[in-house]
Amino acid sequence: YSLLDGRWEHIAGAAYHTHQADLLTGGAVSFSSKGEKTRLDYQTNLFLETPDLANARHTFTLLVERETDAQQTASAFGGSDLEITNYGVVGEYRASLFDRLFLSGSIRHDVNELFDNATTFRATAAYLVQSTGTRLHGSYGTGVKNPTLFELYGFGRNFFPNPNLQPEQSRGFDIGIEQSLWDDRVLIDLTYFNSNITNLIDGSGPLAVNRPGTTRVQGIELSASAEPMDGLHLSGQYTYTLSEGTDDAQLVRRPRHTGSINAGYTFLDGKATVDLGVDYNGDQQDFQFSNFFASRSVVTLDSYVKADVTASYHITDRVEIFGRVENALDENYQDVFGFSNPGIGAFAGIKIKLGGGR
Repeated sequence: YSLLDGRWEHIAGAAYHTHQADLLTGGAVSFSSKGEKTRLDYQTNLFLETPDLANARHTFTLLVERETDAQQTASAFGGSDLEITNYGVVGEYRASLFDRLFLSGSIRHDVNELFDNATTFRATAAYLVQSTGTRLHGSYGTGVKNPTLFELYGFGRNFFPNPNLQPEQSRGFDIGIEQSLWDDRVLIDLTYFNSNITNLIDGSGPLAVNRPGTTRVQGIELSASAEPMDGLHLSGQYTYTLSEGTDDAQLVRRPRHTGSINAGYTFLDGKATVDLGVDYNGDQQDFQFSNFFASRSVVTLDSYVKADVTASYHITDRVEIFGRVENALDENYQDVFGFSNPGIGAFAGIKIKLGGGR
């Protein structure tokens, strides 16, 4: 809902997600689990301009949210019924000065039922050299990630709870350069990122534990986008990630090389869209455990290429039909050792917009 000719926004949101899995033994359910996440949030944005003072545009944002995670399990050996609620408040200020200097700062405070309250922040800056189309950008911030219900309490006979887990804490920065070419039809960006994490949660094995010392994650990301003709948009991204714990070994389930290519085409006066996305995931390491987690060894998961195709068509301004084919090449791949991902799948749906304008 907007007031003051669109200068004051109010946005309320609600979301609910559920996932249920059953394990069959001899045709009968021997173990079942259900996870639920409920989120309520409200955000207000205030937009102001001061043309006589640095030709500036200002945005003030306030966000409040409530998120609840729940987990229920049941088996012949017992079950669980667990729930954690987190309350968050975020304040942010963004400024555009002289149409070339862009600054932002935000602070977040979380109140959790199980863990200590946490305050984190983030600051960003970017400077545009208009004569060359070059943009310099960087950011610095802190973060906190609380353990999940699964990591805290597990489920089943072979995963032991660890209620003494501590939240992960991180500090990180990135710095990069972006260049536009050919009347902004091509955009190229190169970014270096670096993050230090303490109390990193390692959940591979019979229980989740906090890694000792500091885990370092750093790398480079190269991205590019182009619009060679009206309606056709191309983009690509490559990331090299070096993640090392105190033992100087690459972290499991974190490939060093990842990339993606995307091509989208809009036609029929903007009513129809077709999109092709191809993702590459390089070799990565994982743990292979013996029966009942008595021992473990390191294995290498093969790289893979996955392609997805999506299409949509606006029947009217308020009614849209869409379809997608996931893993169109029917690639057999694993992100976690011993757990294959879904093969080719097709989905279709309809979106209906109700109500009037903003």
